[in-house]
Amino acid sequence: MMMNSRQRFADTMQHQEPGRVPIDFGATSLTGMRPGSQEKLKKCLGFSGPAEAESNGIDLRILEWAGTDFRAVGEILDLPRCHTGKVSETAEIDCWGVRRDFIDGDWQITESPLIGSFRRGSKIFQLAPSNC
Repeated sequence: MMMNSRQRFADTMQHQEPGRVPIDFGATSLTGMRPGSQEKLKKCLGFSGPAEAESNGIDLRILEWAGTDFRAVGEILDLPRCHTGKVSETAEIDCWGVRRDFIDGDWQITESPLIGSFRRGSKIFQLAPSNC
């Protein structure tokens, strides 16, 4: 039986093995394509002319070719927090404490406060460094 995107996502969230790994290009602020890579991929795939439609700035023809399971819907909620702020013209910290710096033409995560941690119930536990 062929799975649709909703079934694939539901199986993944329930820790069941989907028919294939769900694919995401640009459905969130953390996924997308590096500057210039979209044009190179369009050329390789033989797509010409402007995008017929876009989803979060990515040509819909690429999303359909790749069989992506996710699409951007609305705006991303930016929760107010004491950690949120503009560090400089090229650096920001979001409501989750994640720092992004503008590097090589796009915003890249440079600091993630929860890296190396896991959650059990309402408690967050820090894992030992991987070099231990």
